[in-house]
Amino acid sequence: MLWSSRPINAKAFDYFSVLKKVRDYFEINYFEPISLRKAASIAGLEEKHFSKMFRTHVGVGFRNGRTSYAFGKRSMQCSTRISP
Repeated sequence: MLWSSRPINAKAFDYFSVLKKVRDYFEINYFEPISLRKAASIAGLEEKHFSKMFRTHVGVGFRNGRTSYAFGKRSMQCSTRISP
């Protein structure tokens, strides 16, 4: 399933430092694909533990969260370019 009906808990990125590290990477590199392995490495966790932590605290799986975040960033970028 590409889109999740569950909302993303964005506050989790501020509360958990390991998730904040990954969010900061997303902020800078949202145009590049990022794997679960890479995100777990940035967070300093094993893939399985990072995946469970992400789903538990953010509210969606890593792939859905990554896709939603990248789509949102690209949409914001497009809307600022289109504005007169």
